Amino acid sequence: MSMRKIFGTIVIAACVLLTAFSIYAENPPHEAGPNSFSRSTDGFYYNEYEIEITSLPRGAKIEWNAKEIGTTPFLYKFTGTLKNGDYVIVRATPSDPDLDLKAQVFRGFRQLPKEIHFRLSSE
Repeated sequence: MSMRKIFGTIVIAACVLLTAFSIYAENPPHEAGPNSFSRSTDGFYYNEYEIEITSLPRGAKIEWNAKEIGTTPFLYKFTGTLKNGDYVIVRATPSDPDLDLKAQVFRGFRQLPKEIHFRLSSE
C-alpha cells in the first residue's frame, strides 16, 4: 500500500471518529440510574428524578400539567424529557376552600428543582 493510501485512510478514520465524538457530545446517552438527569443541547432527560412537594397548610392536591399526582406532602418521581421550549405547570389546590389556588411554572431549559413548596393563603 502506498503512503498516499495509508495517509488517506488515516484522515478518513480521524474524520469518522471526530464526527462520532461531536454527535456524542451534543446528545450524551441518558443516565440509567434512578434519581438522575442528563442534559443535552435541546433539554433535559429525567429518570425517576425525585422532587419533594410540600405545602403550608398540608393536604393540597397537586397537579402536574393538569394531571393529579398526589396530596402534599409527598415525593414525586418524574421520568421524561423536557425540551428547551417545554414547560411544566405544577398547581396546588388547597383542601380549605377559603385559601387560594397556587401554581408554579418550570421551563425545560432549566433543571427541575429538587423541592417545590406552596405557601397557600387567602391573599
